[in-house]
Amino acid sequence: MGPGSSVGRGAAGATPDAGSGLRGVRAELPEFPFLSVVGRSVLFVAVRQLIPQGLAVVPPGPELAGVLAGIELSRLSSYDCVEVLKAQYRQVNHERARLMAAMVEVGLCGIGQAEELRRMPVPDEFSADEIRAALVLTRRAANAQFWLAYDLLTRLPAVHAALDTGVLDEPRARVLSEWTVELPAETARALCAQLLPRAPELTTGQLIEQIKKLAIALDPDWARRRYEHALIGRKVVGSRNPDGSANLSRCNLPVDRVAACGHIDALAKAAKHAGDPRPIDHIRADLFLDMTDGTYTALGRYGHPRAHPSTTTDPTRAPTATPTGSTTGLNDNNGYAGRPFGCPRWLAQEAPPPRGQRDGASWFLTHGPNPPCRWEDRGPVR
Repeated sequence: MGPGSSVGRGAAGATPDAGSGLRGVRAELPEFPFLSVVGRSVLFVAVRQLIPQGLAVVPPGPELAGVLAGIELSRLSSYDCVEVLKAQYRQVNHERARLMAAMVEVGLCGIGQAEELRRMPVPDEFSADEIRAALVLTRRAANAQFWLAYDLLTRLPAVHAALDTGVLDEPRARVLSEWTVELPAETARALCAQLLPRAPELTTGQLIEQIKKLAIALDPDWARRRYEHALIGRKVVGSRNPDGSANLSRCNLPVDRVAACGHIDALAKAAKHAGDPRPIDHIRADLFLDMTDGTYTALGRYGHPRAHPSTTTDPTRAPTATPTGSTTGLNDNNGYAGRPFGCPRWLAQEAPPPRGQRDGASWFLTHGPNPPCRWEDRGPVR
């Protein structure tokens, strides 16, 4: 009995129904007309399909593609399903390597007649545009895929060869490409030669850690060059989300400036301890935005960050809150013309101690990061 055979009893000419595969096929028995429809049908149960011997070592290409095309996944055991999954992944990696080679050829094709075999020696800034049009990709996606393919075929051919044989996948190949950009070509190839035998058994995170160790050992100045190169691309990025909200992020900042995250976290926690009802993540986000647009310039006890204060108002004169939530004793020229959102009215009656009777640290620890209204004499955040 072959791998694709079925067992059971029934008449010749059995036809599969909607429950074919593991749920079987039904055969009609017309020689017994006195039986009901259910009584005249016998269920055939499909047996397990065996995968070819040595499937794990079949090299990717036309042979493996033909073998995989003849396998019915629903008739495989759990163990065989895993083996087929790994074989299919090898085939996908092989096809991805061929796709990269085709992308590079398209990018190097020069402008000329259709029958000409013209190639440019190196790509230009428009090399990815033909790929973008042919595959209907965004500009960013076309550039990313083309330049990765070009880097693997020219600077790291061993990595592309490993991808072509199916032992390496694109995520690991991308890691090897991106994390060796600042290394000299010969050093990058030597590093990849050491890591490629182990790369299939490492996750991308583990692979990055191994690259760091080897890169520093082979080139002690590599980390410094990578850091300085990243700083050249520092920027602020704003984007709109599909739900109508927006993202604002800062990229490639000097590492000492990222300490601002700790400062915002400390301010948010102090506000939370002081009784701010907002979730801690909301407080952090509001602090970041208020510091970015200039509306937050000082520390206080509770409430929302305020606008920049005036330094001419009497610091011992505390504003009073009205039933409508606004404050009296303030005018628009002060830089703050109302009680901040979320500020309890009773806190608006509390005047700060004179400047000479406190220091910034003790005031912050006692009163938290957000002002109840405006205390002009506390000065800017340090």
